[in-house]
Amino acid sequence: MRKFAIISIVFGILLTLSACMAKSNPGASSPADAADTQSAGSAAMDGEVHETDKFSITVPTGWEIMDVEGGLQLYKMSGEVVDVHFRGENQNEDHAKQQVASTAEMYEGTAPAEVELLGKKFWTTIFTASGIEQACYLRMEDGVMLSIKCTGAGYDTDPEIEAIINSIVFY
Repeated sequence: MRKFAIISIVFGILLTLSACMAKSNPGASSPADAADTQSAGSAAMDGEVHETDKFSITVPTGWEIMDVEGGLQLYKMSGEVVDVHFRGENQNEDHAKQQVASTAEMYEGTAPAEVELLGKKFWTTIFTASGIEQACYLRMEDGVMLSIKCTGAGYDTDPEIEAIINSIVFY
């Protein structure tokens, strides 16, 4: 629990710094737009593919990239952030659900829900921390936590963030 609190604080600080206290106001996409973006994947945007040991992701033109422990963080100076990483070891299968529930409780977020993303089941919540609306998607893979976090109400409300997340290919 202490690790989660520290990770949450660090993530909040990184989001705050990268946002320069600005908050984006992404428009919601329609279900048709979401279907088009999902089928197009990384082809829906210009950018460069970056690889880690566990995944690749397309970084759109105009976005910055930073290596973080176990993954990558993509960000724009206007406040948008997408953070993808693998961390920890020997965690039980319920750990992702427990962390999402803890985050939801700590930040008065939405009730934890299980969703399918990138062909995998994730636990998710949407919450506001440091004045910035955020979404986290967590799952366990062989005792390691896979975390996808982004600013905004969720990946499906910002077409650019949705395209970034849909560009992820796990190895």
